[in-house]
Amino acid sequence: MELSHHITNNICLISITGDITKDESPSIQEDLLHLVEQKNYRGNIINLENVSSIDSSGIGVIVSIFRACQTKDTRLCLCQLNKKVTNVFELIELDKIIPMYPTEEKALASFKE
Repeated sequence: MELSHHITNNICLISITGDITKDESPSIQEDLLHLVEQKNYRGNIINLENVSSIDSSGIGVIVSIFRACQTKDTRLCLCQLNKKVTNVFELIELDKIIPMYPTEEKALASFKE
């Protein structure tokens, strides 16, 4: 698992590479919480383009990051999910709570609305 980030227009863009499963979840959660809590960004975008699968532990990580963002009154959205990961989010209707966008550009544009 690899995590990288950069800042654009005071929005933290986070990219995850690798599966988000029970083995990786604790370290991913720790790294993501550190990023979303360290500064007062306008929002956070998690790019899941390079995540091939996610399990219930991974979903728990995303939900905890979503809650951490809400606590700081910042937005969180996801982008570039593959079909398999999208299906997981849709199955549990998390797509109705956390905004999902097909591209990073569309996710960034959503902060202008």
